[in-house]
Amino acid sequence: MLHEACGVTDWAADTGIEKIYEINRNYRSDAAIVKFCNDKFGSKMGCIGNGRSDKVKELTRASQINTFLKEMDGETVVIVKNKWVFNEFCYLIREEAIKKKLVYVDTKADKVPENVIPCYSIFAAKGLEFKTVLVYAREMTTKQKIVACTRAMDKLFYYE
Repeated sequence: MLHEACGVTDWAADTGIEKIYEINRNYRSDAAIVKFCNDKFGSKMGCIGNGRSDKVKELTRASQINTFLKEMDGETVVIVKNKWVFNEFCYLIREEAIKKKLVYVDTKADKVPENVIPCYSIFAAKGLEFKTVLVYAREMTTKQKIVACTRAMDKLFYYE
């Protein structure tokens, strides 16, 4: 996807693309996740279908992250901005057994090991989709927060 943040300012001259199509419908995420992004970040995404409010939970305390990580299933991932923020996230985790399961996944990773809690960088997560996502949004730009949140298809847990 090309956009102004990539340095494209004059579409026709910079890309040779004469006709621009704006894609503003989200086909991946539950409607409640799209509504959360629209309300929290001012995005204007449309969505397919209806959503349930229990699909999104904003976490406000580190203790909630610890509880969530204890209860999460094997289809859940964490998304962080980068390795530095991943290290900060790990510092919040109290239980050593959980902390040892956290594995940072960046764009250089060939595969994700089994039986771990994958913590994707926002750059590695872009374009992927997951059933349940915990977004640790520290240091992310607004656009990165929207991208991170919309990796979730079914449930989103969000911590700022």
